[in-house]
Amino acid sequence: MKKLIIASLTCLFICSMSVQAQSKKENFENWREKMKAEKVAFITSYVDLTVEEAQNFWPIYNEIEKKKDGLARKERQAYHKLNKAIESNNEKDIQTCLKAYIDAADDNQRDLEEDYEQLCKVLPEKKVAKLMVAEEKFRHQQIGRLRHHRGNNNARKGNQK
Repeated sequence: MKKLIIASLTCLFICSMSVQAQSKKENFENWREKMKAEKVAFITSYVDLTVEEAQNFWPIYNEIEKKKDGLARKERQAYHKLNKAIESNNEKDIQTCLKAYIDAADDNQRDLEEDYEQLCKVLPEKKVAKLMVAEEKFRHQQIGRLRHHRGNNNARKGNQK
């Protein structure tokens, strides 16, 4: 009987963890979609895209974003490998990982130049410049919101003590 209760509790625990993990994933996906929609609205407004410009711009921009995500992931992975190599203190690994990290960073820079050229084919240069500023402003806005949110959570936790 004891084994049955333990097995039931274990199963219940595993099921609840699975539901919680799925819920976190869904929450993340919802947050990500909301963020994308906010970014589209912010960029459209800040850059002052016309309907015609938007029709030509967004497909290109979305492809650029996919490439950026892949390159950023590659750079983060190279960074983590470099950090582990430093911790292991293996000179050969450090040298290899440092080169991989620098190459990944270079790929990001080269890609930015290519993106600029592509965007200039569908938007005036001034609007491409405004896009670059809009992306940075949006990023700063989101960081500010995150800090504000974390500050409010910390204040609430502090008030509960």
